[in-house]
Amino acid sequence: MMQQAHAPNELWTWLLPGWEWLNQGLASGRVPPALLIQGPDGLGKTRLARVWAQKLLCKVPQQSGPCGMCPSCLLFAAGNHPDYGVVEPLESGKTIGVDSIRQLIHKLSLKPQYNGYRIVVIEPAHLLNLNAANALLKTLEEPSPYTLIILITSASHKLPVTLLSRCQKLTLSRPDQQQALDWLRARAVRQDPLSLLNMAGGSPLAALALDATDHLQKRDRILRELLELREGKRDPVHLAGQWEPLFNEALIGWIMTGVNQWIRLKLGLPATNREDTLCSKLPVEPLSLEALFGYWDLLLKTRQYLSHNLNTRLVVEELLIRWQTLA
Repeated sequence: MMQQAHAPNELWTWLLPGWEWLNQGLASGRVPPALLIQGPDGLGKTRLARVWAQKLLCKVPQQSGPCGMCPSCLLFAAGNHPDYGVVEPLESGKTIGVDSIRQLIHKLSLKPQYNGYRIVVIEPAHLLNLNAANALLKTLEEPSPYTLIILITSASHKLPVTLLSRCQKLTLSRPDQQQALDWLRARAVRQDPLSLLNMAGGSPLAALALDATDHLQKRDRILRELLELREGKRDPVHLAGQWEPLFNEALIGWIMTGVNQWIRLKLGLPATNREDTLCSKLPVEPLSLEALFGYWDLLLKTRQYLSHNLNTRLVVEELLIRWQTLA
């Protein structure tokens, strides 16, 4: 029976199934030339990839992970390991271009300096442009020995099918709610952990990042003002002027949080957390499920076109007027 590979301390509980899967492949001699680590944002995919890469490069790897003390590990920790590299967009929000992949291909053609693996992480892989993806595909079709390319993505559907077919896939899932809440409480978050987790879509790292912002307070303000708009205490055009500077994907998400809760209340589901309690102040009887789902569709379409050259003020006014008159 194969000895269980315990995860190093740097890995969180919900990453352990992925860690065990990787070690089982290593024990049976199945380290793929291309590995796709996929899953929602905020789970620690990058951390898992780094610890795995360090173990493969380590000169005296343990069952629990890299030793952390050999020359290879010390170089890795310092960010100077010659056989490890990261390919990412040159600017935030930009794609990964073909020149970056050509440099990667050249690097992979060289002999590893430490006579072991040569490992490259591409993140986020779904930002590879078409030419870059095609160039990478040629490399994956004829992989070099002891070469590992790790692609990390939260949107694998944006990658070409031909590229996906060349990768062995590891899919990470969100932890269950109690596990995530325990993790957040252990880090002494300042704000309500359940509300943070809900806003982050169940991803613990994203929830922890939100704790350092005022997003929760802004979200509550948006929901309160939507309630006041339905009560006739707010003018939609005036309110649109206040909301315009906030208009982005986060604001759309805050509104969708409220609409989702109002749909739940309409279905008779009980209030269980902070946003439920806030949203329960809205009389849902006059609202039909059809109207609420129609407004949800409007929010989805608005979010889809955020990257277009929109007249922000008119878009926000339409959202608020439609909400005020929703029957």
